[in-house]
Parts: sequence; C-alpha cells; structure tokens
Amino acid sequence: MLNKVFNRRELNDKQRYIAKLEDHYVSAKSSERYSSDRFDILIISISTAALILTMSSSENLIGESSNVGTGLLKVSWLLFVVTIILNLSSQLSSFYAHRYDAKVTKNIIRRQRGKPEKGNQSKFECLYSLFSKSTNTLNLVSFATLFSAIICILIFYSKTI
Repeated sequence: MLNKVFNRRELNDKQRYIAKLEDHYVSAKSSERYSSDRFDILIISISTAALILTMSSSENLIGESSNVGTGLLKVSWLLFVVTIILNLSSQLSSFYAHRYDAKVTKNIIRRQRGKPEKGNQSKFECLYSLFSKSTNTLNLVSFATLFSAIICILIFYSKTI
C-alpha cells in the first residue's frame, strides 16, 4: 500500500514537472514571436529618433558656414547606423535563441513522456547557447555604440552652439 502512495507521488511530481516544462515552452514560443514582432519597431524608432533628428538639427546649426567641423557629427551618424545594424542582428539572434530554446524544451517534455526526441538535442542546446550569447554580446555592443553616438552628438553640439 505504501509503495502505491510513493508511486502516485512520483507520478504527480513528474506530471507537475512536465506541466512546468510545457509552460516554459509556451513562454519561449511567445518570446520568439515577440522578438520577431519588435524587429520593425526597433528599426523605425532608432533610425527616426537618431539620424533624422540629428540631420535636421545639424542643417540649422551649420547652415552655409564652412568653418564648423563636422567630423564628430559624421562619426555619430556612423555610430547610429552601426547601432541599428547591431540591434537588428541582435533581434535576429534572439529570435533563433528562442526558437532553439523551444526545441530543447519540447524534447525534454517528449523525453519525460517516454517519447523519442525530435532532432539532435545536443545540437539544439549548442545552438541555443550560441545564439543566446550572441544576443547578449550584440546588445551590449549596440548599447555601447548608441551611447558613444550620443556622446559624439553632445560634444558636437556643445562645440557648435
């Protein structure tokens, strides 16, 4: 009798574990969709706010004067473009990280249910790790280039005004 109680408890623990994995799977799929949906929003917000704003305000500051150095302004524009490219790359790597996270989790669920895994689990785990680390690195470098571009713009404006 006592053995049946332990077996039921183990079964319930396993079912709870599988339910938590399924919840994680749904969350990973949702994050994958969120990363994909934000792709265009990030392009528009960064490029519109940074490039167009600085380009339009710099025309008013510089005007026809040729004695104003525009080196910092051009560097900031380049850094804004690099930020956009890095951010887009980050969104893409994030999308794939979530995709492989979902595949890893789905295979764990299948294994817990006694079903065979689909695909190469170790490859999925490796790709998840690679894309996840790439996303973190790209986000960090993107933040640094955006910060640098803002500093360049501030220095340019402080010298020009």
